Amino acid sequence: MFNIFLIFLFIRPFISSQAFPSLDFIYSSAFISFLVIFILFHRINWIKIKSALLPFLLFIFGVFISFCYSINQKNSIGYIYIYLTPLLLLFASTTFKKEECILIVRIISLSSIFISFLAIYQYFFGFQSLLNYLKKSGITDQFVFNYISQKRVFYPFMTPNALAGYLIMSIPLIYIDKTRKWFLIPVFIALFLTKSTGAFLSLFIGLIFYAYLLKKTSKKAWIAIMLLFIIFLTVIIMRQSSIQQNTTPLNSLIQRISYWSECINVIKTHPLTGTGIGNLSLTASRYAHNSFLQLWGEIGIVGIMGFLWLVILIIKTCIRKIKNASNDISRQNWALLITSCLIFLIHNLCDFTLMLPELNLIWWVILWLNVLQYDN
Repeated sequence: MFNIFLIFLFIRPFISSQAFPSLDFIYSSAFISFLVIFILFHRINWIKIKSALLPFLLFIFGVFISFCYSINQKNSIGYIYIYLTPLLLLFASTTFKKEECILIVRIISLSSIFISFLAIYQYFFGFQSLLNYLKKSGITDQFVFNYISQKRVFYPFMTPNALAGYLIMSIPLIYIDKTRKWFLIPVFIALFLTKSTGAFLSLFIGLIFYAYLLKKTSKKAWIAIMLLFIIFLTVIIMRQSSIQQNTTPLNSLIQRISYWSECINVIKTHPLTGTGIGNLSLTASRYAHNSFLQLWGEIGIVGIMGFLWLVILIIKTCIRKIKNASNDISRQNWALLITSCLIFLIHNLCDFTLMLPELNLIWWVILWLNVLQYDN
């Protein structure tokens, strides 16, 4: 049954919930059904998750309250699976053995490598055929045409930032297996081709956090940090020189500030229970481009407190285990796992990838690996 789980995990990023909502529904229904069956055939090890259970249940309780007081319950029903899946994943993950945890890390890494090659292919060969398809289908979404005109890769996701968010989350996982570290090259190339300033800044901060966790910074680490900063500046210059002013980093930041301000006003109107899952919608965007504000706006104060409590608790626990690790390899693997989670969260301060099921599921899996005390 575990091999079936790996197959589900591998194909998840290839199914965009925005581009293929029907296929996403089929996948999610099948995966939830599989997890229920998986749990029924295995015994849950409550001891493994006791530290994370209370804050996570508070988070789920906040989701339940927001659903009960949803301003549109019919719409909220369609988003329940996004929160049901990590709950079932938590229970299922308690049965994973050490070898299976290693396979999970490898399968996520393998999936990201495949996607990197697809993104590189899109850059060199895919844009013209996509442009022809859009024109033939009568699709006039200006953002999509902007991405194509700037040659910002995004396949198989709907936006370059979504692809970038996925890649930066997978980079630390690929590095765990030193024999496969050369696969980082296509991943970094694909990441560069997204031209996502937020992703490179998040990766830059994440690398500094990783160096801090290990309490030592080698020359290679300093070189990597400096290279990331140079690439970050390069991407800013490339984006800033765009002839379409609405696509420049400065304009993108101004738009995000506008989204955040509008979302805060929604929170002020529904501070306790939120609008209900899936109901937050702004004037010019479905998302607030800040997943923390988005969560608060949708699931209320109880839900966001439970989420933040869970994340902070796991980070503190991992830091303590890194300090007490018996050897350098264990210490490094712990640091890479928690850095993967943190990079993704940092990126979500200026994006909404945590709200996308195809990325949300991968992040929860990595988070639960931290809870399970995974070691290589």
